[in-house]
Amino acid sequence: MLTNNSREMTTLICRLVLVLVATFASCAWADASFELERLSADQLVVAPGGSVTYAMRIRNNGDVAAVAGVQGYFHLLNRFLPAPYTLGPPADARCGSVHVDSNWQVWFVTESIAPGFSLDCEWPINRPLASKNDTWLAWQTSTEHPSSSGLTVIGTLTDTSIAARTLDFSIDDQGIGHASVELSIHNGGQLPIHEQSAGSCYAGGFDVIVLSGDGEGGCGEEYFSPACFTGGGYGFALPELQPGQTHRCTFEIRSFQPYTNPLAADFQISREQGTGDGIMLLDRNEDNNRAYAWLAPVGNQVPAQLISLRWPALALLILLCGFLGLRRQRSRTP
Repeated sequence: MLTNNSREMTTLICRLVLVLVATFASCAWADASFELERLSADQLVVAPGGSVTYAMRIRNNGDVAAVAGVQGYFHLLNRFLPAPYTLGPPADARCGSVHVDSNWQVWFVTESIAPGFSLDCEWPINRPLASKNDTWLAWQTSTEHPSSSGLTVIGTLTDTSIAARTLDFSIDDQGIGHASVELSIHNGGQLPIHEQSAGSCYAGGFDVIVLSGDGEGGCGEEYFSPACFTGGGYGFALPELQPGQTHRCTFEIRSFQPYTNPLAADFQISREQGTGDGIMLLDRNEDNNRAYAWLAPVGNQVPAQLISLRWPALALLILLCGFLGLRRQRSRTP
């Protein structure tokens, strides 16, 4: 039987061992340099009640063998919905168990990976039968210089695209450039898409003014939502679209100063598309969610000075979450 002094000595030794292990692991993470490579597609279609496999490669580019701590982020809605997406156990036990901080944030720690070697990990992503919304998933290493897997959209998914076409161009007696532009939006998905706005925010000073599209076939009153904090915004409200439907409308733009070179206004729609009955779909192709209204002679669409700034909100969110996750992950190091 242990005496009180023996118990105290044993406790002290255990604490010392834990401190040494934590110090070693923290140093290993600091010295390691891991690179994430997504092996799955950047869009995974899965119906409610089904599952789909997500795969990723973790490579140690550092000079020492080390475990890899990796944070994963689902769409924030995954935290608040009653039927969240979940990750199953990894196919390879060396990838470590997946731990859930919340329904939108997960993490795991691999076994030690030797320098120059990699570990392929894959998990089933399970979508509950009651799930209505899409989600996304991105991974980031818990290292001093994080590596990201990039974003993967998961679920039913849709494909909404916009385009802009200059119809005519002229310069008035004061040298101000004028153009008529056709804006179009197309629903290439399988479900109706709720009404939305297309536009952007002015980035401080601007060289092009977007005007209302009056008259028959016009885009209507100039309007953009959400609110802009960079000097106002521009855009138009677009109607609900059925699957396969395209809506077209026209509007005018003009230069703020006498025209000297091609300019363009940047129009965007959100990657998050609503169906009108409370369901959120994610766009499988973000590249066609953006179009440019050119103030230039027809056909002369060369690189131009843009009047808007696209805020990389998702990147900032992932970096912030990664920083907070790194602090929490290091605090968990045994």
